[in-house]
Amino acid sequence: EIGSGKKGKDIRDAFESTPYGWSRDAIDAAMITLFTTGHIRVTHKGVQLKQGQLDQAKISVSDFRVETVTIDARARIKLRKLFQSAGIPCKPNEESIAAGQFLAHLSDLTDRAGGDPPMPERPSTDHIDNLRALAGNEQLAEILNQYDTLSQQVNDWSALADLAAKRKPAWETLKTLLKHSKTLPESEDLNNQASAVLDERRLLDETDPIPSIHKDAVSALRAAVKKAHDDFKTVYDLEMATLDQNDNWNMISLEQQEDILDTEDIADIPLLSIGDVSSLIGTLEETPLSNWKTKIDALPQQFNNAAFAAAMLLEPKTQNIKLTSGTLKTEDDIKSWVTDVENDLLTKIKDGPLVIS
Repeated sequence: EIGSGKKGKDIRDAFESTPYGWSRDAIDAAMITLFTTGHIRVTHKGVQLKQGQLDQAKISVSDFRVETVTIDARARIKLRKLFQSAGIPCKPNEESIAAGQFLAHLSDLTDRAGGDPPMPERPSTDHIDNLRALAGNEQLAEILNQYDTLSQQVNDWSALADLAAKRKPAWETLKTLLKHSKTLPESEDLNNQASAVLDERRLLDETDPIPSIHKDAVSALRAAVKKAHDDFKTVYDLEMATLDQNDNWNMISLEQQEDILDTEDIADIPLLSIGDVSSLIGTLEETPLSNWKTKIDALPQQFNNAAFAAAMLLEPKTQNIKLTSGTLKTEDDIKSWVTDVENDLLTKIKDGPLVIS
């Protein structure tokens, strides 16, 4: 009567009527017994029921289907062992429920064991899709038929997924390092090596290809950052020494000097933190290599501003004068420029002291 599938209500109606005339309790007892012995499977509101979950209240609205394959106790033990090897818990007589979780886990493993470059290609899931299209004992029987293959794939894909979880962060770190290395002489070679890993999908190779590239990138960047910092310090110390010899600077208080230096953002030399990779990246993110030249070039003007600020504190009418000119090609050009500058300064001195920059 159940055949390829029927609602519990329809099964009841068939056996309560002629020629059977069974009582509802007898029909329900038979259906529950057939479910318990694995001869039929039951789906209630879209969810496949586990053994012991079918009762009389659920029968009328549940879907029943005949199991065409019988799985004996020994085979069920084998299935539970397979599922548990993949980390899927499975109690006796709940193999059909665990099978769905097991196949979903395999699909997830393929996503983590492969992917876009530099990862290897994802393993094929055609056989998994075919298994997921089955249900009940038919699905369990086919899993048993592919037991050795599935067992090996669980081991292989789990190992690859674990390896990917370890190496992906290192790849992302390397990409960040390469982004900051664009101005370095070593950049082309480093990027060629990384491109080979990407194009050849070598991230999960038996020999990890990342550490050697990573090491060279860190070494080159650390040296470049240190040199840039040293260059900054050299100019900073020179400008600070000049400022310390400025008469106006020495006439204002220490607190006034500190306020001016803070305002110009030249109170001290930036600390350099490049001891480990995380600190190196943090330093590069805060000040990329290309920005160091700008910072160094800005120092003379910042210190000039500090000197002018000191003069303004002593004489509020102090003027900051910047001498400029075109190209001077002859002696007459020079004499003419000097005359123009002299006349300009003599005019402006009437309005207050001058600071020349």
